[in-house]
Parts: sequence; C-alpha cells; structure tokens
Amino acid sequence: LDLYGNAIRGSIPNSARSMINLVTIQLANNRFTGTIPEYINLYSNLVTLDLSLNDFTGAIPESIGSLVYLESLNLNENHLLGSIPTSVGNMSQLEQLILDYNKLSGTIPDSFGSLVNLEYLYLNYNNLNGTIPDSLGSSVNLEQLYLKDNSLNGTIPASIGSLLNLRVLRLERNSLTGKLPSELGEIKSL
Repeated sequence: LDLYGNAIRGSIPNSARSMINLVTIQLANNRFTGTIPEYINLYSNLVTLDLSLNDFTGAIPESIGSLVYLESLNLNENHLLGSIPTSVGNMSQLEQLILDYNKLSGTIPDSFGSLVNLEYLYLNYNNLNGTIPDSLGSSVNLEQLYLKDNSLNGTIPASIGSLLNLRVLRLERNSLTGKLPSELGEIKSL
C-alpha cells in the first residue's frame, strides 16, 4: 500500500485492520491525524512501515514490537509523545529506525542493543533524556547514529567504539559530560 505524497486527511480507518497481508505501508507526506493504531501488530508480514511527515499524535504503541520482519520503521516529523517502546528491541530484522523530529521523551531503551542489523538510527530533535545506553555498542552494523538535540546526559559510552562501520555520529546539543572515550579512535570510518 503506497499513498506517498498526497493530501489525504483524517485517521487510519478501523477497516484497515483487515489488510493483514500487507508487506509495505507507505503513508508518508500526507495529512494523517490521530494515533498509530494499536492493531498495528496484525500486519505480521510487514517489512516497511513509513508514516513520516504527517500529524500523528499520541504514543508509539507497544504492540509495534510484534512486527519482527520489519526492516524499516520511519515515523519522523509527526507529533508523537511518550517513550520509545522497549518492544522495538524485538524487531531483529530492523535496518532503519527513524523517529526524529517528534516529541518523544524518556530514555533510549537498552533493548536497542538487540538490533544487530540496524544501520541507521535517527532519534534527533526529541526530548529524550538519561544516558546513551552501553548496549548500543552491540548494534555493530550501525552506520549512522543521530542523537543530537535531545537532553541526554552522562558520558559517551566506550562501547560506541565497537561500532566499526559508523560513518556519522551526531551528539551535539545535549548535556553530555566527561571525557571523549579513546575507543572512538578505533572507528576508522568516522
């Protein structure tokens, strides 16, 4: 289902719950409103979910973590609130997680360390706080890590030095302290 770049308004209708064989849901760059449906987990074959550039509000449903075949999740530029569900760590096939330009708060889940196929993580321009989890160092395929413009504190974890494929690391405009870990010198691709 690809409806990219139209001017479709309103919320996702409940009747959409019967479309359970979808592999792609591309609703980006429209004017959708309302919340992301709790029944999102019914789309168990989903590989791509792109709801970016809309006006969705509310929290990301915990049930989203049931989409274990998902490779790309893009929810950027909405008005999403609340914390990032820890269940996202169950999405072992995830390669792209793009949640920037929302109003997400809370901490970055430790469960992100389970996302070993993750290549792109964009969490910038939110209200995230707490520390950068050590577990992110287990996401060894990360190429781009954007955590800028949040309220993260503490030190940059040495485990980031394990991300040998990292090409972009953006941490500016947070409240990070301490020393720059020498392990970052191991990343030759930066």
